[in-house]
Amino acid sequence: MELVLPQNYVEIEQEEMEYLDGGIYVNDETVKQIGYALGVTGSTSIAAVAISVKLGAAAIVAKLSVIPGGNIIAAVGAAYIIANAGNIAPAFVSALVRGKGMDIGTSWWYALPVLSFSAR
Repeated sequence: MELVLPQNYVEIEQEEMEYLDGGIYVNDETVKQIGYALGVTGSTSIAAVAISVKLGAAAIVAKLSVIPGGNIIAAVGAAYIIANAGNIAPAFVSALVRGKGMDIGTSWWYALPVLSFSAR
């Protein structure tokens, strides 16, 4: 058995792989629904939203911990969300107040993923 690469295959170097960025866009309606789920509005302070994001992450961990292997995935994800709550909250409140969506960008710092948040 022989591995055959597709016709449009291009070999890239390790350095080129490190600079691949991406992200997602969360539209304004989804931002509003997340706000309702967290119990926050556009008039809620950024500090209160950061606390709500942390509590929401803790609730996700509690629900996923009953799934085999889910507790590890949930703990890592929740730890990342809790650590970034201070970055998420200002963009989230700005998106709610302005009726805009949120852009969540991804990039890499050494081997660690880095998320950036902005209202757009």
